[in-house]
Amino acid sequence: MVNSNRDHFQHAIEHMTEIHRKWPGIFDEMVTRRIPINEFKAALNNPPPLPSIQRFP
Repeated sequence: MVNSNRDHFQHAIEHMTEIHRKWPGIFDEMVTRRIPINEFKAALNNPPPLPSIQRFP
């Protein structure tokens, strides 16, 4: 969940694009676990290590 306005979101996209260009694959290395959306309740009860992302089909 992101709590920011549209300008913040746009700046984040721009920064993430630049980071990805400079260091390809860095975001894949930063994510410790991907959780399928149908397992979100279990993840809430047993939080995974951070950073994790919710995976949508």
